[in-house]
Amino acid sequence: MKNTPKREERIIIDCLQIQGYDKISYQPDGNIPPDILLNNNIAIEVRRLNQNQVSGDKFEGLEQDEYIVHGLLKKIIEEVSDKTFNKSAFVGYFFGRPLPDKKEIKKQFSKILENHKSAINEYREYKITDNFKIIIIPSAKKLKNQYEYGMSLDYDSVGPVVGLIYNNLKLIVAEKESKVKNYKSKYPEWWLAVVDYVGYGLVDLDAEQFYDLPKIKSQFDRILLVSPSQASNFRFLYE
Repeated sequence: MKNTPKREERIIIDCLQIQGYDKISYQPDGNIPPDILLNNNIAIEVRRLNQNQVSGDKFEGLEQDEYIVHGLLKKIIEEVSDKTFNKSAFVGYFFGRPLPDKKEIKKQFSKILENHKSAINEYREYKITDNFKIIIIPSAKKLKNQYEYGMSLDYDSVGPVVGLIYNNLKLIVAEKESKVKNYKSKYPEWWLAVVDYVGYGLVDLDAEQFYDLPKIKSQFDRILLVSPSQASNFRFLYE
């Protein structure tokens, strides 16, 4: 019986389909690399990227809290954004533990975004609790939506988001290169596809900071970074 794609592999398959690829094979050679084969000649290895990779058991559970908060706030941002608008803003959030009740977060966050529409050209900070702060930053240009996710920070995590992505990605590249080295000759091109549970995809500002860091050397032909919450939010790194 053929295996069913795991969550991360399903996200990458969805992302490839969004890009227009239709000849996609899952585990073409069985339970060995590659995870996905594209157009019969592009081998793709899939990996989730999370902040536990570096810190081990010390931070077990942080990622799950961040995933819940991000999913909740992203949904509210989409619901609150007006269909017609002239100005846009980025929304960021910063939190620590204990987390506020989810109902309270939803109630306060919705109220903040609604009330801020009259001041959308202004930078402002809003406190939901002592452990949860919202910032809203005006955009210099009109975005796809009135409000867009901009940034986040878990006060209990180990560092800034871009640094976490960079440091974890270096480990993942090395890990995956070792895993595929005995199979590389089978296919002419190899990609590494990473589902990003740390930054949920790099916005342009994050990407600029990422590229300011020394380039991650890799034997993979391309590195694809995809948000777990939206397969259409992807970026090929260093391209």
